[in-house]
Amino acid sequence: MEANAERRKQRPVAKVEGRMATVSGSPRSFDRRERGDCVRRQVSDREDWVPAAQFRVACGLERRGTHGEGFQSLLQTVLDIGVASKNPIRIKDLLSDEVTVKRAAVKTYQTIRQVLIAELQAHFQDKMYAGCTLDIWTEPLTSIAYMSVTMHYIDVDFKHNARTLQVDQFPEVSHTAVAILKTFKQCIIPFTGEFDSMNGPVKEQIMITTDHASNNCGEDGLPSEFQWNGCADHSISTCVSFVLDKRTSIVNGKKSKPYYQFYANAPAVFDMLDNCKALVTYVKRVGLNKQLTPKLKQAVATRWVGILIMTNSIDCEFESHQETLTLRHQEQKMDVIDRSLLHELVLFLNLFQIATKELEAFKNPTLHMVTHWGKVLLEHYDIVDEEHVVKDKDGVKVTLPPDSKDLVNIKDLIKDQILEKFMLTALHVAATYLDPRQKPIISELEIEDELQPEAIAIIKSTMVQNSPPTLTIDDKRPVLPTACNRHPRKRKRAAIPVVFPRRCINDFSSNDDDDDQDDIDSVPNTATLEILVIAELQAYEAFTLSKSEKRMMKETDEGTSGTGILLWWKSKASTWLILARAARSILAVPASSAMLENNFSDSGSTVSKKRNQLKPSTVNILMFLRSNIDLTK
Repeated sequence: MEANAERRKQRPVAKVEGRMATVSGSPRSFDRRERGDCVRRQVSDREDWVPAAQFRVACGLERRGTHGEGFQSLLQTVLDIGVASKNPIRIKDLLSDEVTVKRAAVKTYQTIRQVLIAELQAHFQDKMYAGCTLDIWTEPLTSIAYMSVTMHYIDVDFKHNARTLQVDQFPEVSHTAVAILKTFKQCIIPFTGEFDSMNGPVKEQIMITTDHASNNCGEDGLPSEFQWNGCADHSISTCVSFVLDKRTSIVNGKKSKPYYQFYANAPAVFDMLDNCKALVTYVKRVGLNKQLTPKLKQAVATRWVGILIMTNSIDCEFESHQETLTLRHQEQKMDVIDRSLLHELVLFLNLFQIATKELEAFKNPTLHMVTHWGKVLLEHYDIVDEEHVVKDKDGVKVTLPPDSKDLVNIKDLIKDQILEKFMLTALHVAATYLDPRQKPIISELEIEDELQPEAIAIIKSTMVQNSPPTLTIDDKRPVLPTACNRHPRKRKRAAIPVVFPRRCINDFSSNDDDDDQDDIDSVPNTATLEILVIAELQAYEAFTLSKSEKRMMKETDEGTSGTGILLWWKSKASTWLILARAARSILAVPASSAMLENNFSDSGSTVSKKRNQLKPSTVNILMFLRSNIDLTK
């Protein structure tokens, strides 16, 4: 009796083909008196008792119609799920809610985070380097400051990885250099394994890339404990926007109207920009933009490239836009724009956009391209006194007249900014040297004399620090540079490869040939390693790419967004064991911090007006999963 009473207290169930399926209903017990309200059906020669009365009462169906096809289809689906289930199921387990979704996201986040921690710890324990970027962004809807941190590294398969470690709330009220350094260390400590104290060699294994804001590059901040590198993309953007953007100033305690700082140097250019902005504003205000192809776009005040987008949208279909406005008797809005000067400015700014796009690509190595673009941009400021042929963004050749006076002044202004703010470092030169396509022409890149020996010193020290932990004597026999290692022109006879001779360590070995092996085994590891480093560098210096290798790297770059250099170093990893590891470390450092802007853009799209109550911890989980979800595969 007690057992039967206990059963009556349980939730009513439906018996279907020997399996139990929980049915949402009233908490009342299911007894014999209510059996008359049940529906008897035959399923597979078995009786199936469904507590229909309970179900109708719970759903309020006594007062509503139950003959609609949609509702019956819903009930049928629920019953089918119960029949197909091997275990009892509850409706709460079927319906997703905010708690269920977040619980799944948190569980996935914790799993992927552990996978990434294990991967990065193994990377650091292998004595390899990694690049990091970080910055702070204030979300406009909630005014919460977020700090984004990314890590870039090249694994043993020479695959470039760009991972978001966090996009979380910045804990400090003041965004000082010391506070940023403290928060950054707290973020990366879990990923550094045995170096949790942050006082070990891991500091030498992390190279940070940020913009040139004072709280990022202050002496008491990140550069005081880590190797710091300036963002090349930010330098270019700053140089162009400093000249072409409007600014304000404080006069007698009041904020002035926006004005062009260099208006007197090139009034025609700045007047043209104002006329372009007025044209776009008018077209959008009267709803005429829908009739234009392509549509005109207004300049974005926060990005210099907005000026190029605006002027290019007007220049590309200038005649067509002019005809459309003429039909509305508004042709004067186009007549005030100097077409030739507009076209000159668009072609001049196009190269900056190409440079920034290549340098801000964070899914492949970019550090080795900074030196190249520095030279290209400097040549871009040369004054043209006669007609010349250039290629537009589509690769079409266009004949241009000599530079106008105002454009010459704009070139001089931006050139002065580039020379001041776009500074090459020894790390940039080292990465350029590790690109076998640029190595033969490195002397033509107009690099300062003192940077080249500093770059070689960086490569040597990196090779020493990255030397394989299990390096054996058999591994320490790289090929020395000889004529046979050069890919070359035709030779009358084949040369015999010269292998690194053990006898060359004269300071440590005996003159007795029989004792060579014993002597080489007794050589101090540091001395042997230095000799191996020099030998590999000499061999690499003498190496020349073959036509097939150049073609392979070019095709790979075009097909996989710039990974040809990694594929080439992977093929040489067995030839230059130490140098290839150094290339993995140096080429992993990003040339720009563009991935942070990508994270902030995604965060801004996530925290929208309809989702402005998301907690910073939830935003962090979503941004982490967005970047690292591939680790679940």
